[in-house]
Order: sequence, then C-alpha cells, then structure tokens
Amino acid sequence: MASQTPTKRDGDSGLDAYRLSWLTANALLRDGYSWSGNERNVAYLNLPSMPMANVSGVAGLDLIDDARALALADWDGDGDLDIWMTQRTGPSARLLLNQSRNAHQSIQLRLRTNSGNRDAIGARVALHLGGDNRYQTARAGSGYLSQSSKWLHFGLGNYDGPLQVTVTWPNGEHERFDNFSSRGKYVLNQGTGKALRKAHRDVAVSLNVAELPCTEVTSQARIVPYSQIPFPRMVLNNKKGGRVVLGMPTSAPTLMLLWASWCNSCAVEMKLLATSQNEIKKSGLNIVAVSVDGLDQTKAASKDQTDRFLRRLKFPYASFSGDQSVIDQLEVLHRSLVDTHLPLPLPASVLLDRHGRIAAIYRGPVDVTTLLNDVQQLTRKDERPVSASIPFGGGDFSLTPPVAMDPIQVALTFYQGEQSVHARNYMRQLIHIAETKAVGHENLNRGELHYFFATLLEESGQVKDAVHAYKYALSANPEKWEAHRNLASLYYQQDQWKDALPHFQKSVQFEHANINFDLSSLRPPSAWTYLPSRVNSSWKFLNWIRTMRWQAGFCKDSMRLKKRVLTVIPKHPEESMRG
Repeated sequence: MASQTPTKRDGDSGLDAYRLSWLTANALLRDGYSWSGNERNVAYLNLPSMPMANVSGVAGLDLIDDARALALADWDGDGDLDIWMTQRTGPSARLLLNQSRNAHQSIQLRLRTNSGNRDAIGARVALHLGGDNRYQTARAGSGYLSQSSKWLHFGLGNYDGPLQVTVTWPNGEHERFDNFSSRGKYVLNQGTGKALRKAHRDVAVSLNVAELPCTEVTSQARIVPYSQIPFPRMVLNNKKGGRVVLGMPTSAPTLMLLWASWCNSCAVEMKLLATSQNEIKKSGLNIVAVSVDGLDQTKAASKDQTDRFLRRLKFPYASFSGDQSVIDQLEVLHRSLVDTHLPLPLPASVLLDRHGRIAAIYRGPVDVTTLLNDVQQLTRKDERPVSASIPFGGGDFSLTPPVAMDPIQVALTFYQGEQSVHARNYMRQLIHIAETKAVGHENLNRGELHYFFATLLEESGQVKDAVHAYKYALSANPEKWEAHRNLASLYYQQDQWKDALPHFQKSVQFEHANINFDLSSLRPPSAWTYLPSRVNSSWKFLNWIRTMRWQAGFCKDSMRLKKRVLTVIPKHPEESMRG
C-alpha cells in the first residue's frame, strides 16, 4: 500500500514505486477484494492514565460495513452524541443512536461572531470545572468528507459545580462567560459576555428502526454500455463448413452466446431461445452459439456429446466451437466496460448492433423478453437514450451525460493483459474503421489511433512499421508533439540525426524550456501504463537537440544551444557539457 507521497529526495524510483502501489491497490479492488479486508469497524475509549480500551463490541459499533466518513451530533436531542456514518458498501448511510443509560449531564455551546466568520471557525473554548479544564476548537470539517455538528459538546460526568467558559475568538480576543444556570444548550455571542440558553426540545425525535434488506448476491447482470465500442473482429468456423465473422457490419443485430454442454443454466436458456424461435426470427436477430466445451479440462466433453446436447434441445441456430482466444478477448471487453474485474460466467452473451458495435453484455441467462426489447431499441432511427445505459431510475441525465469511453482503452486493456497481438489487431481494426469512415464510427480520432498503434509497434520491436505509423499520426494531426518526439527518438536510435532533428525541434518549444516533460512517454506503453516517471527534462531535451545538431554538422548552432542550456539551468550537475 502507498504509505506517503514521495519527496524530491526519493527521486524517480520513489515516485515509480508510489504510483505502482496505487495501481496495484486499485487492481485488487477491481478484482473484487475489499479495501479494508472485510475488517469490522473499531472504536476505542480514551481512559485517563491508562491505555485506550477497545469498546467496539459493547458499544455496538463493530459493524462489518466498509465505513468511510463519520459525523457526531445530538440528533435526538437527549444531551448525548449520536453518530452518522457513510459506507463504501451498503447501507450508504447509517445512524447510530447513543442509548447510554447513565445519568450524566452535558453542556453544548454554539459560538457566534459579530461579522465575517459567523460560526467562529478557529475559536478556542476552555471549559473550567473547578480545577479541571477541558478544551475544544470550532472547526470547519471534522474528518474525512464530513462535518460534525457545530454545537461544541462537553460531557460533565458527575460534576455538579459552577461552570465557567473562556473563548478565544478568531480575532484573538479573550472573553469569559459564567452565567450558566443549568446544563443544556447555550449560544455565546461575541462581545456580550452572556450565555443565552436555548430552549430544550421537550419531545425527542421519533425514529423508526428498519431492518436492512438483504440483496441476493448474483453474478447475473445486464450491462448496456453508453459508449459505442466496436466488437473485436472474430472468425468462427464449424465442422459443417459454416463460417461467420463477428465485428463486421451486417444487415441485422447478432447475439453471440457462450455455452457448454455441462452447464445446466445454459441448457435452460438455450431451450427458451429454441422455443422462442418465431419471435426471435420476426425481430430480425441472428444468434451465433459458441461452445466452450473442451476448454475446461475438469469438465471436458467430446464432440459427440456436444452434438447430442444440441439435438436434444432442438437448437435451431448456428453453433461454433470457441477457443481460448475467443474467451480471452471477451474477458478483456468485459473488463474494459465494467470496473469490477469478475470473470464471465456461463452462460454469457454479447448483443451486437448491425454496425458491429457492442449493444449489451449479459452475464448469466438472459430473459427472452429483455433480449427482444433490447433488439427493438437497436432498430430505432434516433440515438439511444442515455437512460438505457443507466442501471437505476432517476431524472434527466441530459445536463450531465456520461463521458464516452475511447475504444483505444480496449486495446490498452488487451496490452495490460499481456495480449499484445490482440491489442495490435484491434488497433488495425479501429484504424480501418476510421479511415473508411464506417457508419456509426464517425467520431474516431485518426491521429490518436495511429499514434497509439505506433507505440504498440515500437514496443514490439517493429521499428520500421512504427515509423510509418507515427508519420500517419502526424498527417492526421501535425501538432501531435508526442508523435514528433517519439519519431525523433526512433530516428536518433538509428543514427538518422538529420531526420530526427526537425521532429525534436517541433516537439520542444524553447520559450517553455523549463516545462517538466514526461520522459516516460519515450518508453514502451507498458512503462507509461504502470511506471510513469516525471523528471525535470528541460536540460536533457535541449542538450539532446544540441548533440544532434553537432552530429548533423551544425556546429555553430550546437554551441549556441550549449549557451542556451546553461542559461536555462546554470547549476545543472551536468553543465560541463563537451561541445
């Protein structure tokens, strides 16, 4: 876990380790682990002259909730403090009433200034109980994302003597209040010297205790992405000579269904699809069933068993055999669209629109009525409403629509999952879609597609292809300075200094020489995805260009650049450059 933010003394390695720890922690969360390890909440009682005592159980605070924020207030008006808590897990908010049976009293104070800082934030209050003094400060914010009541609460225990209060106001003035006739609530107005008693609430707030409903845990879900993501191109064949290409424009929507002969839920779903053949045919939906029999060695099934299973169900749709590559690509798509990285169950299916884009992912069996409704939505001529992607009810989302996901993120997820070949193939598919201006994909950014594809090629050692890809990126966006920089770096590594020089000059503006450029972008994508490092690179960039101009034969320019470098960073440890 990340212990603390690294300092400059830690250097790039400390920053890399810090960022890696956060990436690792977030990856564990996405894999379904709890941030707090399913630990119960803990409450400690501060005892005088003794170690703190763990009172979590006796106080009723040892809840399994993944708690986050906590605020204190006398919510029911009985003189003691109650607790409001919020959780990362459900319930999102919880009220814990203090039902202590002791007869101890308390005094609560609210501060008011004459002007400006009306709530006297920063004021220091000292309560004098004979020879005992207690202190509190009026604060704005009392913990993580929380604000407790602005009434300062002092428990009095068994003390029944006179009370005196000294307030140090935010402007530094000291003021004493001592006209407390009894316990309860008082307002202290600056400059009056008198405490105004606030009437006690005669009737406590009546709160109904409700049982927390238990939601059944299930892996079944319907996921409708807001972003229109192209499905990776897949070619499926069967032993009957049948062939289908998914991820291509078609005349009708397609449902890709993953199943296995040993899966009981698959049999139920496929039977319902078979008996609903007429309704499905009328909707125009094509169904492509993909068997994963044989991929799980513990539940292997022969080809004959698979065929008998289909004949027994009288399954009327085309069926194909899927390999591990199909499963891997579907898992990546699932992880790209869902923050929690849970494996796909069986059955699982993907609904594609006629443009080859992902319209829905179904975890577990899908109800035929739900499926047909989703297919009907795809036939609408107008844009799919945002509400179709929201899994809960609500109002108008038009003012703040969700941010569309860039399809490049899918390729990046392929790469992070050590599926470099699939990442490059998917980028080739996206580039083809963008270059041909395919219907439904008009918003793809050609320059960004070529640039990211070039970084993948460079990482795989395909330098010549990477150079061409960077050039395509610059033809689409001549101001893409990262492409200029990376292209110059490739030329420089091949001793093509004259070719590298103009691209380095375009990537670095001398009037902004003190900017911290992110040199990690020079590394392969694996590095800037997992271990990005930021260094003060103005000296390195300028000196790099100076060296290339020397090697390219521009000696006078090189000497001028040397002076420029020393002007920008005169005390750089490597300022004694040879020229």
